[in-house]
Amino acid sequence: MRKFGIVCLVLGVLMFLSAGIWLFYNEQEDERAGRVAQSALTQLLEDIGIVEAGGTPLTGDASPAVVTDAAPLATSGIAAEVAGDAQGVAAETTDETTIEAAGETTADTTDDMPGFTIDGHTYIGYVTIPEIGLALPVQKDYSFDLLDTSPVRYLGSLQEGNMIVAGHNFKTHFSPLKNVSLGSQVTFTDVNGNEYFFIVSKIQTVGGSDYSGMLADADQWDLTLFTCTPGGKSRLTLRCVETGRQTAKALK
Repeated sequence: MRKFGIVCLVLGVLMFLSAGIWLFYNEQEDERAGRVAQSALTQLLEDIGIVEAGGTPLTGDASPAVVTDAAPLATSGIAAEVAGDAQGVAAETTDETTIEAAGETTADTTDDMPGFTIDGHTYIGYVTIPEIGLALPVQKDYSFDLLDTSPVRYLGSLQEGNMIVAGHNFKTHFSPLKNVSLGSQVTFTDVNGNEYFFIVSKIQTVGGSDYSGMLADADQWDLTLFTCTPGGKSRLTLRCVETGRQTAKALK
């Protein structure tokens, strides 16, 4: 009986240590992902700034018209501030975030969502949510592995008015979405410097494997942001409606 008690104690200690190691690994991975994303955002802001300063737009003269049904709030400062805070840390992680081709566009020039390639990852722009101080770059293509770098475009596009963006539940990525309120503003800035403004009109929880539920309403919303809840059993989903847009030319 005594031996059985000792075995149970040892197993309990091992389980406790395993849980601690797992939590430590997750924390380290979360912080690494945050550093990589913010380093990419810093470079992306610089690349977009070049375009805004008079460089050649990536898609020629195909900028969308200005919509004036809502007065947008300025969000570029939030992105710049978040990226600026990360510059010191990013300088220490150059092996992970070396710029392979600053300002390089995607090969498919007919794509309605062009991008900049940074460290082998192609970004179509960045998303900001002032309410929670969030500013993150968004990658062009979806794969589960790419989510370790930053949020990604899951499906759709801004031009089609049905874009879905997925992000890991890292505290440095999309975990803060749980603190977003109905009516909050969301801004997406593409690589040409065009800004698209949205408000959060619906917050819902979709089953973790309920892909039909995730996609069922997608065409009814101009932008959807989602992330897994802790444990991955469900997905926190923000459905957004476009309220206006501003072209890079209008900002000059």
